Amino acid sequence: MRIGVVGAAGFIGVHLRRSLEADGIHCTAVSSATGCFDPATGVLAKLPVSSEPLAAVVYLSQSPYYREVPQQVPHLWAVNVLSALKAAEWARHSGATRFVYASSGNVYRPAFDALSEEAPLRRDDWYALSKVQAEESLAVYRGQLMVTAARLFGVFGPGQRDKLVPNLIASIRARRAILLQPHPTDGSDTGGIRLSLSYVADVVDVLKRLALGDGPPALNVAGPDALSVREMASRIGARLGIAPVFSTDAVPRAGNLIADRTKLSRGWPTRFHAFDDGLDVMLGAQ
Repeated sequence: MRIGVVGAAGFIGVHLRRSLEADGIHCTAVSSATGCFDPATGVLAKLPVSSEPLAAVVYLSQSPYYREVPQQVPHLWAVNVLSALKAAEWARHSGATRFVYASSGNVYRPAFDALSEEAPLRRDDWYALSKVQAEESLAVYRGQLMVTAARLFGVFGPGQRDKLVPNLIASIRARRAILLQPHPTDGSDTGGIRLSLSYVADVVDVLKRLALGDGPPALNVAGPDALSVREMASRIGARLGIAPVFSTDAVPRAGNLIADRTKLSRGWPTRFHAFDDGLDVMLGAQ
């Protein structure tokens, strides 16, 4: 069996490839590192010819310029939307029956309640809109491919850079203040945004299951813990022996980012790593 992994050199892609290969599943790797993406435009310009039919394709690629909007919106759309459609065509012509698109919990409209897969989607943010448009475009392939948008929440783990958890670790080590956004109406909520977290090995496990079997059109992928930024920083600081420094943002947050895990728990009743366990592995690898 062979699975195509687009974005194979990225953080999740590296972990996914190792896990698939450990299970004896061959991977066809596609990434900017293999020259498949045009670095200037973000367009998937070159796709390998597989030596055997693909069973599935997992699309993980992300534009490195997702924070530089609107200046880099063309690159963002090229990676998140256009290239995902090109990968779906590659999957279809290579005999694949499954296509898994790595979307994000950020597609949801800000809210303080847990977000189910049926919650309203966000269209007033460039990154969220690119993911929503990719999901909606790929849905047209259903009938030719079984397409699942895996909406990932708060992924973290060893080897990760420039994301929430590694940035918190770096800030605490450097004694830099960590900015907490207050709740707009609840003065007792001083922890900053609360969000669901996903240890990378658990994300990989779900992605593998989706690639090898069936799955719903959209699926929240998140671990059991929903923690505030203050709680995360405090747990990191306790392990490092450094008390975190906090400051309060003048602008309140619009919501939290907490996944409703009902669909995930019913379909994949697997044990997920707690934040503390994943954090220990992450810190031990540094």
